[in-house]
Amino acid sequence: CVAGKYGPHCSQLCGHCKANQTCDHVTGACPNGCAAGWKGAMYSCHEACDSGKFGENCKHTCGSCKNGAACNTKTGACPDGCAEGFTGTACLQTAAVEDDDTGSVAIPTTGVVGAVAGGGILLMCCVCVAAQIRKKRRKDRSKYKKESVSTNGIDPSVINPFAVAAANASKNSDRRKSSIFSGRKKSLLGERKSSVFGGERKKSIFAAVFGFARDEDLSGLPVYSNSSFLGPGEDGLFASDKDAGVPIDTFRQYVYGKRRGANSLENEFKSLPTGFTAAYDEAERIENRDKNRFSGFYPYDFNRVTLRQFGHGDYVNASYIKDYRGKDTYVAAQAPCKKTVSDFWHMIWQENIRKIVMLTSFSENGKIKCDRYWSENGCVTYDDITIKDTSQTVRATYTTRSLKLIHKKTSETREVKHFHYTEWQEHAIPLVHDLLEFIWRVKATPSEQAEDTGRLDVKTYVERLRHQRKNMVATKEQYAFLHAALIDGIILGDTRISSTEFCHGFRRQGEQLRIGYRQIGEQFHELSYLKSAMAFRRDSGIENVTDLRNMNCNGITMQFVPSTLSANMFRLVDADEDTDVQKFMVLLRNINAMTVVCLHEQDYERAADSDNESEEEEDDFYRMQELSSAELCPNVATKEYRVFLDDYEEIELEVMSLSGWTQGENLFPPSLTQPVITMVDHISSRQSELGCHPVVILESAGLFCVVTNIGHAIQQDDEVEVYSNVCRVRRLMPDIITTVEEFMFCHEFAANYVETEKADFVL
Repeated sequence: CVAGKYGPHCSQLCGHCKANQTCDHVTGACPNGCAAGWKGAMYSCHEACDSGKFGENCKHTCGSCKNGAACNTKTGACPDGCAEGFTGTACLQTAAVEDDDTGSVAIPTTGVVGAVAGGGILLMCCVCVAAQIRKKRRKDRSKYKKESVSTNGIDPSVINPFAVAAANASKNSDRRKSSIFSGRKKSLLGERKSSVFGGERKKSIFAAVFGFARDEDLSGLPVYSNSSFLGPGEDGLFASDKDAGVPIDTFRQYVYGKRRGANSLENEFKSLPTGFTAAYDEAERIENRDKNRFSGFYPYDFNRVTLRQFGHGDYVNASYIKDYRGKDTYVAAQAPCKKTVSDFWHMIWQENIRKIVMLTSFSENGKIKCDRYWSENGCVTYDDITIKDTSQTVRATYTTRSLKLIHKKTSETREVKHFHYTEWQEHAIPLVHDLLEFIWRVKATPSEQAEDTGRLDVKTYVERLRHQRKNMVATKEQYAFLHAALIDGIILGDTRISSTEFCHGFRRQGEQLRIGYRQIGEQFHELSYLKSAMAFRRDSGIENVTDLRNMNCNGITMQFVPSTLSANMFRLVDADEDTDVQKFMVLLRNINAMTVVCLHEQDYERAADSDNESEEEEDDFYRMQELSSAELCPNVATKEYRVFLDDYEEIELEVMSLSGWTQGENLFPPSLTQPVITMVDHISSRQSELGCHPVVILESAGLFCVVTNIGHAIQQDDEVEVYSNVCRVRRLMPDIITTVEEFMFCHEFAANYVETEKADFVL
């Protein structure tokens, strides 16, 4: 293709590439990303930045512009200058003035959160309860003043709005060892300061979910006071008893005390109502039977969603669900099938739903669980409603989409956010931190029940859920998990923070910066108590929880570590001196790895020497051809190879090496901060250009995985998330980041990364 064109028959025009470079002639990807003001999947750079974003690849968030104006999508400059209290070209710097107490900001949710409930409708309870303990975010996090929140009294008539229907129409209610290479010789790829795996293994559901062994002393557990949640004279869970539920400052001890005995969580779960508790006659009408995907899961007549002014009948398998105050806030719906997709979208339009939460996959174990009800990167029309997929963001455990709905008759348009959790199989449970991150992403409104009343009544709320839709929270494991997730939600809150807010706050306050409900120093203290939970959950015996993800390929053991983009993008490979390099190359081929990272110079040199020596062996049937080499920056070099296997099969890979980090050091020295940032950015670029693929790291380098995930979150979402990223890696490698110095290093790295990213826009 001539410069500026790409694709089949060179028919496509390149996007707006950085420095006016031409795009790849096959994929259309810009080699060094998009020019300022443009974005696009796989660096296609055809889309202008959304309002509120600016810069190269639209990765920067506008500052505080005067009158709330949107900034220039290329430079970030505010058209009318900065809002009061901010300065700089992009209004990202805080002016040196005395801050005012701005109070709290509540972001109302428009419409109804629609939950496409397949196997795991537990999230409905999590969104209703877990997100209700979220503390209201301040405009300026440098000030946190305690304040009481009060609400209007609840009408006694709605204490149990389903009681009459349920009573009249009730039916039968029915470490490993310390190293995976124990006693190994000196490694072919250099000595390792620690092994991939670690931590004792336990076989206890409670050890896995709550993070302690059965005989462990609980007296040392910290108790935090959330007095800012307490409000006098509040009614919670639409109940008249002010003392119902458990005070949030003792909720963890309460849960841990219900491990066994007559009052255990398991027995509490068994006492919940089961089966149908109200009439469901409409669902069994002949004309409606084939609108139910699964037999035995029907909406109750008293709270079903009734379609209006629609020619296919008024029935849809969906139920209104009340929040803890008794307000119809949610809709729990079955996953659409081909016959009911039109009904589903008419319900979305009729109820003015602006958020859809999808918890099921399209198929599971060969069984169709949900039919696709939107078109990927295109348009689809169901009767009078056209659905256009305008954008999507893919993460390791979920995908978010922006959908545009157009009504043909009225030409009215609406924007709907679609949240799809992709790692939750039926009747299983997800990982705590993964689901909490998803909940915070969905739930933009602040806390409710815990903030209003200072108490949580989980059992009563689940009972009320089951009176509104059959068997909500389906298993005792999900019920236990719900409590475990609430513990983290109550103690820590949302541990994400915008990049700009973090950088300003961290430079001023250090470990006293509050993120969510806790200061950074308090987060580390909490991390030490959660160590056992992260180490033992993989051994819980809970179905479909595969925390200990590793594989053995011809004698080479590989550890899977999650990333921001994939549940197993990082592959940590540890090998001894007897490891066959040829087998290593076969492993790279089998897993489709195109990037190899060597964090110690001697690793790379030893591997390269071994490669050269192996080429001379008669029994070897592979050859390595060096294609190119480059120095990305001081201390970081790359080499591209073409590897020929079996004389006819070939793979191409890049080896990126870091020099200057001595084996045995826990932290990267300050001189390597910028080189490591360069490596993080380079990995991200290769993932964008080549598609998401495994990155093999020749080291048990949990710290590198953590800082890479932190950097990618800053780059992709303009957010800093340290605590959860540490937890995700530490549950697989419990011996990493065990000191406050290491924990603070991760925050210092995040601040340096943000400053590097924004260097061109902040004066």
